[in-house]
Amino acid sequence: MKKFSSLAQVCVVVSFGLLACATELGERTDEEVDGSPIEETNGSQEGEMPFYWYEGQKIELRPSTTARAVRYVGEMTDQIQQQIRAALKMSAADSSILDLGHGIFLYQTSVPFQPVQPLAPGLLPEGAKELKVFASASGELLILTEEFSVQFKAEVTRQQQDELNANNKVSIVRELTWVENGFVLAVQEEAGADALTMANRYHDSGLTLYAEPNFIQLL
Repeated sequence: MKKFSSLAQVCVVVSFGLLACATELGERTDEEVDGSPIEETNGSQEGEMPFYWYEGQKIELRPSTTARAVRYVGEMTDQIQQQIRAALKMSAADSSILDLGHGIFLYQTSVPFQPVQPLAPGLLPEGAKELKVFASASGELLILTEEFSVQFKAEVTRQQQDELNANNKVSIVRELTWVENGFVLAVQEEAGADALTMANRYHDSGLTLYAEPNFIQLL
């Protein structure tokens, strides 16, 4: 299990059904999975809670009302932090910052806010990108990464996999070594969708045994 610790909090990178943890970023435990498509959807419809599929079950997610996250590529300075705080509308007096490593910063506030749409890239400093933050049913924070994990069905050829990835502007991060046809995939900037939507899209394609977004979970 890959852990990140900062101050008194610990987070783990997971691809899971809110209980099962992974051994690496994007990896999952070696267990039998029923990944048959259940219904045609590429993500939550308007007015519907965000969700993904895990072992044939629809797992709903609740957008956090106390936390937002940003991935920043480059050297973080006080000035950049101030710019990010201003864009997120999180003042220093009412919020705290948690450095999760790997360029990811979590901003938490004591004043709940209404769930908002992610900021447009132009509103954040160059090199910064907002990551969606959800709350699990037990209240733990889940930060959505740009990656998702899939296992293609045995009869799906590598050409079919490559075509699906190319059509959806998805790249291979690495191949999973303990399951056949298993991969960690990353959603490219030009895809116009996040890993949650893309995992649901791959689930609905009928080509995968499972397709799940990867989160960073705060314990």
